[in-house]
Parts: sequence; C-alpha cells; structure tokens
Amino acid sequence: GINYDIIEGLSANIEVKRRAYNRNNWSRGFIGQNTLSTQASYGEGSYFSEQNEFAARLNYTKRVTSDFDVSAILGYGSGQNKSTSTYASTSGGLAIPDFYILANSVDKPNYSTSRYNRSRVSAFGMLSLGYKSMLYLDGSYRFDWSSTAAADKNRVETIGVSGSFVFDKLINVDAITFGKLRAGYSEAPIFPGTYQTSPTYSSGTAYGSLASLAVPNTLANPNLTGGMRTELEYGLELKVLNNRLGIDITY
Repeated sequence: GINYDIIEGLSANIEVKRRAYNRNNWSRGFIGQNTLSTQASYGEGSYFSEQNEFAARLNYTKRVTSDFDVSAILGYGSGQNKSTSTYASTSGGLAIPDFYILANSVDKPNYSTSRYNRSRVSAFGMLSLGYKSMLYLDGSYRFDWSSTAAADKNRVETIGVSGSFVFDKLINVDAITFGKLRAGYSEAPIFPGTYQTSPTYSSGTAYGSLASLAVPNTLANPNLTGGMRTELEYGLELKVLNNRLGIDITY
C-alpha cells in the first residue's frame, strides 16, 4: 500500500492485495481387513484459488471551528476471485497390485475439472460530522457491481447512517471513564452466486472418443439481480474504574 499527503488535511491511499491458496491431495484404497473395498484404487487432485483486490481512497479531515470538525472519504475498489480444481481416480482396480499411480488403472481413469471466476467493483463516499468531540453523525452512500448478476441490472445502491453521543463529560462522575450511546442503520449488497444466471456444465470422463458433460441440477435464471439486507443497531459502551472494567451492549 501507498499513502500520500497531498495538502494539509487531504491524503490519498492505494492498496493492492493478492491472496493465493494451493492444495494437492491423493488417496489410496486397499483390500484387506476392516475394509469394505472390493478393489484397490488410487486418486489424486489439485485445487488452486486466488483473490486479487485493488482499493483507492481520498481522505479529508478539517476542524471547521473549535467546536465542529468534518471528515470525508471517497473510495473505489475492485476485486476478482478465481479457482480451479482437477481430480482423477483409477477405475476397475489396479493392474499391478500395490502400485498406486493413475496409469496403473485397469479401465480408463475417471476425471473431472471445475473453474470459477467472479469480479466486483465498488464506489463509495462517507461523511462524518463532529461537535465538541461529543456528538457525531456519519453517513455513507455506496455503489456495487458484480459479474454474477444480470448484465443490465448488476448494480446495487446502499446507504448507511449512524449517530453517537459521548456522554461521560457531561455527567462528571469520577467512576465513569468513558460512556457512549450509539445508533445506526445500514444496508449491505447481496448478489447471486457464481454462474446462477447462465447454464454451466461440468466435465467428466470421456465416453470413448466423445467428451462427457453433465447437466446441472439447478436451472439458471438470467434475470437474477442483486439485492440488499438491512440492519438497525443500538448500543451502549461504558468504561469505569479508570478503564479497568468495560461493558459493550449491542441490540
């Protein structure tokens, strides 16, 4: 990530992230005591996934007067999730006993592959107003796009509003070190799962010289769009005895 101070109170931040996961596995089936297997077998597979993210933000903070302060954020984000898996196993037993490789399969080995890819883009703005470091009002507006929704209706707009009141300075009780009441309403986008808007077929073991594809159990719906879930929250945060004891209640 890179942070850059443009002018006093205005800064920019850019972050690039990549997470990758790789797994290889194998299994052996044998004939002997304490097993129900009627023939020896061998299988092996691999799985790879990666998540790429890019985020950019402009941050602005300013104390307007001795009592009022304001902060704002404009942001953009994008991400991509990809995964690939492959698995193969012997069929009909092992031609040479105790020789565990796919090429030792009596019949043509079984195999399957799968691949997933989804992308998302978001843009958002946030504004926070503060009064005497005691009253705060925050608001946000956000756009989200996802490749998993219908192409012409893949944008979801959401908002968020919250307020808080830091009351410990008003009551002037020595035992109470910190006290805050808060309330907020927020919306979050929801999008269909990968490939739920278009039919996909899984590949399997070929039948002779012909490729094998399996029809999915669930019908695709090209009209699926994104939606949102809402949340309303109330809370109380209290710290007493010089921060030795704290209570945080959320409803």
